[in-house]
Amino acid sequence: MACVPLLLHPQHDLPISSTQGASLADPRDGAFIYYDNEVVNLAVYAHEGCRYSNWTGDIDSIANVSAASITITINGDHEIIASFAPQILEIYMIGTIWIP
Repeated sequence: MACVPLLLHPQHDLPISSTQGASLADPRDGAFIYYDNEVVNLAVYAHEGCRYSNWTGDIDSIANVSAASITITINGDHEIIASFAPQILEIYMIGTIWIP
Protein backbone atom coordinates (compact mmCIF):
# COMPACT_ATOMS: atom_id res chain seq x y z
CA MET A 1 0.00 0.00 0.00
CA ALA A 2 1.38 3.39 -1.03
CA CYS A 3 1.56 6.27 1.39
CA VAL A 4 -0.56 9.20 0.17
CA PRO A 5 0.41 12.66 1.48
CA LEU A 6 -2.28 14.63 3.23
CA LEU A 7 -2.82 17.94 1.43
CA LEU A 8 -3.64 20.72 3.84
CA HIS A 9 -5.05 24.10 2.95
CA PRO A 10 -2.39 26.78 3.43
CA GLN A 11 -3.05 29.05 6.40
CA HIS A 12 -2.27 32.75 6.55
CA ASP A 13 -1.93 35.30 9.35
CA LEU A 14 -4.23 38.31 9.49
CA PRO A 15 -3.45 40.69 12.36
CA ILE A 16 -6.23 43.30 12.54
CA SER A 17 -6.07 46.49 14.60
CA SER A 18 -7.50 49.98 14.82
CA THR A 19 -6.06 53.36 15.70
CA GLN A 20 -7.14 55.29 18.79
CA GLY A 21 -10.76 56.41 18.76
CA ALA A 22 -12.46 53.36 17.34
CA SER A 23 -13.04 49.66 17.52
CA LEU A 24 -13.43 46.84 15.12
CA ALA A 25 -16.97 45.53 15.30
CA ASP A 26 -16.42 42.18 13.60
CA PRO A 27 -14.00 40.63 14.26
CA ARG A 28 -12.42 42.43 17.22
CA ASP A 29 -8.80 43.62 17.22
CA GLY A 30 -6.43 40.68 17.30
CA ALA A 31 -4.37 38.19 15.33
CA PHE A 32 -6.29 35.62 13.31
CA ILE A 33 -5.45 32.68 11.09
CA TYR A 34 -7.47 32.05 7.93
CA TYR A 35 -7.27 29.47 5.16
CA ASP A 36 -6.16 30.29 1.64
CA ASN A 37 -9.01 31.86 -0.42
CA GLU A 38 -11.20 32.32 2.66
CA VAL A 39 -13.39 35.43 2.48
CA VAL A 40 -13.27 37.64 5.60
CA ASN A 41 -15.71 40.46 6.38
CA LEU A 42 -14.38 43.38 8.45
CA ALA A 43 -16.49 46.15 9.97
CA VAL A 44 -15.60 49.11 12.19
CA TYR A 45 -17.35 51.77 14.25
CA ALA A 46 -16.07 55.06 15.60
CA HIS A 47 -16.17 56.12 19.22
CA GLU A 48 -17.84 59.40 20.11
CA GLY A 49 -15.80 62.34 18.82
CA CYS A 50 -14.05 60.31 16.11
CA ARG A 51 -14.80 59.41 12.52
CA TYR A 52 -13.68 56.51 10.35
CA SER A 53 -10.93 57.49 7.90
CA ASN A 54 -9.74 54.45 5.90
CA TRP A 55 -8.08 51.04 5.95
CA THR A 56 -4.28 50.86 5.78
CA GLY A 57 -1.72 48.08 5.65
CA ASP A 58 -1.94 45.30 3.07
CA ILE A 59 -4.90 46.78 1.21
CA ASP A 60 -4.24 45.75 -2.40
CA SER A 61 -7.21 43.37 -2.47
CA ILE A 62 -9.67 45.82 -0.84
CA ALA A 63 -11.99 47.38 -3.43
CA ASN A 64 -12.86 50.51 -1.40
CA VAL A 65 -10.46 51.40 1.43
CA SER A 66 -12.80 54.23 2.49
CA ALA A 67 -15.71 51.89 3.26
CA ALA A 68 -16.34 51.11 6.94
CA SER A 69 -17.29 47.51 6.04
CA ILE A 70 -15.05 45.56 3.68
CA THR A 71 -14.44 42.06 2.39
CA ILE A 72 -10.97 40.65 1.89
CA THR A 73 -10.05 37.35 0.22
CA ILE A 74 -7.11 35.75 1.98
CA ASN A 75 -4.33 34.84 -0.45
CA GLY A 76 -1.30 35.35 1.80
CA ASP A 77 -0.31 36.93 5.09
CA HIS A 78 -1.93 40.37 5.54
CA GLU A 79 -1.99 43.09 8.16
CA ILE A 80 -4.98 45.42 8.17
CA ILE A 81 -5.42 48.60 10.25
CA ALA A 82 -8.61 50.64 10.56
CA SER A 83 -7.64 54.32 10.80
CA PHE A 84 -9.69 56.97 12.56
CA ALA A 85 -9.43 60.72 13.00
CA PRO A 86 -10.96 63.26 15.36
CA GLN A 87 -14.39 64.39 14.27
CA ILE A 88 -14.46 68.11 13.54
CA LEU A 89 -17.72 69.83 14.35
CA GLU A 90 -18.52 73.03 12.53
CA ILE A 91 -20.83 75.41 14.32
CA TYR A 92 -22.50 78.20 12.42
CA MET A 93 -24.31 81.10 14.03
CA ILE A 94 -26.93 83.07 12.21
CA GLY A 95 -28.36 86.23 13.69
CA THR A 96 -27.35 89.23 15.70
CA ILE A 97 -26.06 89.36 19.21
CA TRP A 98 -26.84 92.57 21.05
CA ILE A 99 -24.93 93.35 24.23
CA PRO A 100 -25.98 96.56 26.02
